Amino acid sequence: MVRFAVTLMFAPLMLLMATRLLEIRGADLIAVIWRPLVAAAMMAGAVWLTHPHLPSFPALRLACDIMCGAAVYMVSLGLLWLLSGQPPGAEKTIGAILRARWALYRPTPPATGVGRPSKPA
Repeated sequence: MVRFAVTLMFAPLMLLMATRLLEIRGADLIAVIWRPLVAAAMMAGAVWLTHPHLPSFPALRLACDIMCGAAVYMVSLGLLWLLSGQPPGAEKTIGAILRARWALYRPTPPATGVGRPSKPA
């Protein structure tokens, strides 16, 4: 708990120093990181709520925590991206890659009218 408190104290200071060093406006930084921060908070909440109800075997509990956290993070990050108007970023790039891959494996519909004998009139 002490490490978490120290992180909460120093993270804003480090972000402030990084914005000044890299000459980035604070508003630009917040515009980029708010979705991952909210998704991480949702993930933490989901893991915190489900953890007590998981099996008592430690390895299985850890695996369930990881799967739950990853699923909630990805879904919430995607929904936040959609709700914010699909701005350019990693989500848009990953979406384009997935659509291109899906197009490779999607079955093509059969051609209509090709190779069929024509009906007599």
